[in-house]
Amino acid sequence: MIDCKPLNEALTNSFDKFYECFGIDANLFLSLPSMAFKAMFNLSDTTMPCVVSFNQTNDDIRQRFRQWVIGGMCNVYRRDLNLTDDESPINSKIAPNGKPFVTGISFDFNGMYNGCQAEIQPTSPGVRWEKSGRKFKKNIMTSGTSLAAQQWLYYMQEQDLAKDDNGKKIQIEHKYHRGEHQVKRSYGSDTWSVDGYFEKNGVKYFLEFHGKKSKHY
Repeated sequence: MIDCKPLNEALTNSFDKFYECFGIDANLFLSLPSMAFKAMFNLSDTTMPCVVSFNQTNDDIRQRFRQWVIGGMCNVYRRDLNLTDDESPINSKIAPNGKPFVTGISFDFNGMYNGCQAEIQPTSPGVRWEKSGRKFKKNIMTSGTSLAAQQWLYYMQEQDLAKDDNGKKIQIEHKYHRGEHQVKRSYGSDTWSVDGYFEKNGVKYFLEFHGKKSKHY
């Protein structure tokens, strides 16, 4: 009565709220991180670039970041906090000043998340600069495309072709923004990727980079 019942009510309330706020059925997930991961991406702006991790080729960059991650002890000062009218221990609902709790906030500062959360984070695969003599060489940090192809696509992004009738820019989907668009073949179940893709006035545009012979359809 003093531990199992409050736990059952807490789980039920949590599952209900996850479904209400995020459209997620918590019964379908095997861990809290996987559920939180899905909730986070459900709330992300679909017009923004996709979140990308380091590939094997650039794993040394990931290791540099890992070397600077500093952790520490984490203290949980209140185990049970109840903001509903359900039955639970009095200390879970009433603060030391005699007033009921109205909100609960918990922060984890082990990885200095507070500083990171205040900054705009990069979401593309990234551009890598390596020193070569007295100069720096620029390269992309993903496979399946080239620096020249990305430069051409960003050039096309600024042309009138990628603007609507009101002059508003239409975002081209490509390897560094939402990933390459997948087109289903007219036969079979296979798909093929196009370097760039966007729609304007109901017309689909496909952009392909072939060295110096770049084309759009």
